[in-house]
Amino acid sequence: MENNKLLSLYHNLSNNSKNHLDKIAIKYGDINMSYGELIRRIDQFSNQILRNYPNKKNFGLLEYNSIEFIVSFFALEKLNKVIYLFNPYLNQKKIKSIFQNIQLDCLIVNNDIYKTIESKNIKIIKTDQIIFDGKQKKECLNCTINLKDENSVVAIQSSSGTTGIAKYAKRTLNNYHYDIKSIITTLSYNETTTIYCPVSLSHGYGLTMGMLASLLSGATLILDKWFMPNHVLKTLSTSDIDIFLGTPTIYETLNNYENDKYNVRNAKMYLSSSDSLSFEIAKQFNYKYGCWISQMYGLMEASTVTVNLNPEESNVISVGTAVNGVKIKIYEENVEGFGEVIIYSKAISDSYIDKKTDKVFIENKYWYKTGDIGFIKEGNLYITERKNIK
Repeated sequence: MENNKLLSLYHNLSNNSKNHLDKIAIKYGDINMSYGELIRRIDQFSNQILRNYPNKKNFGLLEYNSIEFIVSFFALEKLNKVIYLFNPYLNQKKIKSIFQNIQLDCLIVNNDIYKTIESKNIKIIKTDQIIFDGKQKKECLNCTINLKDENSVVAIQSSSGTTGIAKYAKRTLNNYHYDIKSIITTLSYNETTTIYCPVSLSHGYGLTMGMLASLLSGATLILDKWFMPNHVLKTLSTSDIDIFLGTPTIYETLNNYENDKYNVRNAKMYLSSSDSLSFEIAKQFNYKYGCWISQMYGLMEASTVTVNLNPEESNVISVGTAVNGVKIKIYEENVEGFGEVIIYSKAISDSYIDKKTDKVFIENKYWYKTGDIGFIKEGNLYITERKNIK
């Protein structure tokens, strides 16, 4: 049976942007970039790739958060390239080891990372080699609609390390479509929403909740190159922010930061993901800043699973309920209600690039055994153990 066809992520962005080309898409430092300018730059860079690397297929992104990262991702996806997402904070030895085991054609890097990269077999593209000029007009938006196989691989995404096991999952166009839709509909992203993302876009949390769902919903994305507590507090106190994307480490740092002049209650929702949020961190953040943190639960190969939309002291360590389009239940629970968390979602990756990595489904291909232990109380999921931690 022939697979379904879906619009590419780029063409979704392009089509959705036509009615708000002048609206701010990204705020990055002193730069306020409109949707029209973002599309123009994506088109220009995709043309550069076509001219200079027409037969190259596998492209790595090793970049700190930047407009160049966003432009590179959409340009490569538009051209049906496979994007390998790498953590820019890895040390040189780890990066070298990864490159020895993964077949890349080209690697796009920030200028300040370039000096640490040594590879004779990979073409290195520094971001200062990406040239943008004012010659290409907005007519570039009127391009041919690009329908792609729903199972075409968009990116190879790596785990953050919370389970102690390095994994690289193939994320398809279908995976991203379902995940983005779940995020947008569950958290009500729209053209009036502002999302603040200081977490890395190379991580699934930052990529989908920060970059893709924001831009494909017409929201405004405030992006930091990296996390700096003083800058984050200043931005939170001076900007009208709907959703802040944080991690337990970020919140712990803000708790310990000397702050007597910034009021961060402007943000309507504080999200936490990538690791378990402790009650102590959540309680201290609420005491210091007057806000409860909404904890999320996700996996690299399944992306967004649950979110606590109504956090309070009694349930703040819960990861909440399933996002739209996802189902959760406890598998083989014991008499106390504890068991393995299994999830149903079409955002789950079908495979890893390492064939030795285990992947276990039950009942049908969409019910996935996470390896995590938890229980459900009053409809909310609580994670008590990560089975794969070493």
